[in-house]
Amino acid sequence: LGDVEYNSLQKAINAIESEGTIMLIDSPNIQKVSVNIPKEKKVIFDLNGNIYLTNQTITNNGTLIVKDSSEEKTGTITSESTPNLIVNSGTMTIESGNITKTNATNSLISTTSNLTLNGGNITTPGKGISGSGTVKIEDVNITTTAECLNLTGTTTINGGTYNSETSSAI
Repeated sequence: LGDVEYNSLQKAINAIESEGTIMLIDSPNIQKVSVNIPKEKKVIFDLNGNIYLTNQTITNNGTLIVKDSSEEKTGTITSESTPNLIVNSGTMTIESGNITKTNATNSLISTTSNLTLNGGNITTPGKGISGSGTVKIEDVNITTTAECLNLTGTTTINGGTYNSETSSAI
């Protein structure tokens, strides 16, 4: 966040007054602190080609934009143990990067609000995206063992690839 380095994503979010960009400058050790973006904040989380490994849920009540500015687009948010990796009750956009989970508990992303997927890769042995609200999908690759999408509400799909090993993809 600017020229200041923080040892946790939550501390960087807390330092943002209303809007800011957090760039991951290294792949940290596993993060054991829950992350909460408050309603009044807009956070751009730039993975910058690094891996953000957590065993806690990322909860968005504000505005969250996830992107990977690296040339290789290898930036990843991943978890080995969270029930839902991301819970969205605000406005969330995934522009690029990878969102992965290695356990099959619940969904990778659970949403009850506005979710836009403009790019990136979503991979999980469980459900991909579930919930309600308004979901717009432009171009994303989703690979799951269960459903790729399990949504109520308004869903608009304009591209992407959807693969499920054991269930209907959509």
